[in-house]
Amino acid sequence: MAEHIWEFMAISDLPQAVGALDGCHFPVSLPQEHATDYYNYKVWYSIILLALVDHKYRFRFINVGAPGRCHDSHVYQMSSLSGMVEGPLFKAPIVTIGGVAVPPLVLCDQAFPLTPNLIKPFGHNTPLSAEQKNFNLNISRVRRVVENAFGRPKARFRFTSKRMECDIANARLVIRACCVLNNICENFSDAVQLQWLQEVKQSDSPLPQPERSSDSQIGNAVSVRSELVDHFSQRMQTQAARS
Repeated sequence: MAEHIWEFMAISDLPQAVGALDGCHFPVSLPQEHATDYYNYKVWYSIILLALVDHKYRFRFINVGAPGRCHDSHVYQMSSLSGMVEGPLFKAPIVTIGGVAVPPLVLCDQAFPLTPNLIKPFGHNTPLSAEQKNFNLNISRVRRVVENAFGRPKARFRFTSKRMECDIANARLVIRACCVLNNICENFSDAVQLQWLQEVKQSDSPLPQPERSSDSQIGNAVSVRSELVDHFSQRMQTQAARS
């Protein structure tokens, strides 16, 4: 855990981050059972890959096969990852920032709850301060690693971007296998051609989550996020002083 934190901080300047969390949809054929459950908000059938990704575009945790109609936060709550993040594994190492104990962190978007271990941007339902806007920009920048990670197996295994002509059970196995093979490729520094990524980006249909931002918060989550706001504010001031 400590090694992942140090490596992630080296590329992001974000203390205690372990990885980024998000969901991605893969198109499937019309399911024989419970078809409406798989009909997503972009009006096509899909299954969801929920993934925790590290700074090297490797999938550290995956949950594959939730129906496309599900919200990412529901998939997370029903997965074993939520228990891991809330359990002993994510209790250490702890660092103290501004007098607040900060545990290992997972970066997520507005769909997920704010907890001491799940850090997300501020919502736009209330006016944001300059410091909060700066925090949002930095979190969005760092979270881009998970968005880029989803594109890499799609670029390597292009058939996954098209409708898979198989049943749901086999589609799940296919996506799992692609994630494993992607990790092997990343471990061996196998390059992904820029043209492949661009083609995936052009053909991929973005699937934003429906407006259902979670306002729930647990424990000292607000204090942890406030200290990270101060961290990025101080960093911005230091950079301004040098320029």
